[in-house]
Amino acid sequence: MKVFTPAEVARILVVTPRTVTKWIDTGFLRGFRVPGSLDRRVPHDSLIRFLRREHMLWELLFQRRGVAVISKNQRLVDAIKGQLVIHCPGTVCSDGNSTFDAGTFMADKSYQVLVVDDSIGLKNAQLIRKQMQSNYNGIARSIVVTNESTQHMNTTRFMFVDEDVFTLPVDPELVAARVCSVVKDFQRN
Repeated sequence: MKVFTPAEVARILVVTPRTVTKWIDTGFLRGFRVPGSLDRRVPHDSLIRFLRREHMLWELLFQRRGVAVISKNQRLVDAIKGQLVIHCPGTVCSDGNSTFDAGTFMADKSYQVLVVDDSIGLKNAQLIRKQMQSNYNGIARSIVVTNESTQHMNTTRFMFVDEDVFTLPVDPELVAARVCSVVKDFQRN
């Protein structure tokens, strides 16, 4: 019988291992505690039943993983797409230049990384980042390209966990290399 650790289930469902552990403990997800330890395991069949019950199976089987870039800076978009083609073949990269596009990408829940560039307007970029803070949306990592100083961003509370910040002027190839390394990290896990 194939069993999964909470960390493995968390990677599949794009949640934290602690969340999976809570689900097991409350009975929301059927699993068991390994005798003589605090470790938990989820049988393969239980995970499949959970995915079906929560209507997630179809979505997980066919989801793509990729990068969404919200920017009016075409040089930045081209650099990211070029790096991904070379170093992370098969990774989907979509781009847009508005808060509407960003909302669409967040609702899609098929992107691991969201790159937000202030070239779309500082208020729009801040709105997108606030939206990402306020509700879980499947985006595991954000990368921000901004004119603001990092210190100012901290005081205005627009920073959040797993966010990389590049302050302009910045070489688009540097941002693209960071995006690619984040995608590779996700592929390894």
